[in-house]
Amino acid sequence: PEGSQLDLIVSREQLRRSLLIMSALLRAFESLGHKVSSGPKIEINGQSVTLAIREATMKVEEEFDASKESIAGRYDFFSERKRKKHVPSGLLTVVVPEADGYWASGCRKQWKDTKTQRIENCLNCIVAGVLAIAEKKLEHEINQKHEAIKKAEEEKLQRKQAAERAKKREEQKQEQRKLEGLLTQASDLK
Repeated sequence: PEGSQLDLIVSREQLRRSLLIMSALLRAFESLGHKVSSGPKIEINGQSVTLAIREATMKVEEEFDASKESIAGRYDFFSERKRKKHVPSGLLTVVVPEADGYWASGCRKQWKDTKTQRIENCLNCIVAGVLAIAEKKLEHEINQKHEAIKKAEEEKLQRKQAAERAKKREEQKQEQRKLEGLLTQASDLK
């Protein structure tokens, strides 16, 4: 959709591929009747689910060339002749960032490129997985609402019981005062 802000953390080489994958996923959700908005967020049964695409990096060693280093700026003591550097791997991952909560246990939260399969070949699995996450999110929200109602009812009952106990204590104090008054009158009559 126009005006969307995509959560894409990919190299320039994988940008076109990432956009095509995200576009295909968003069109699939729209064709299923779900609302897609910026983020990209997909509205499924009142639940907002966010999608992101990231590219994995890998460490590579590069030869250290002291002649390219300048004295200005940060200075490192190099005991080794090689440096480790993170470079894009070309392997993409589709992620549902908010599915890290305990409520999403049992749901698949990310889909990665492998040596034998690319993300483009499992778009249907991603759509099904996102729908499952939205369902779990809805269940969690319903459970949270039920727990909040139950807690409110318990607090109301506790307040009612506390008020009843306070009323009984006041009645007991009044009875104690009456008894003390009667005892005082009886001792005065003797």
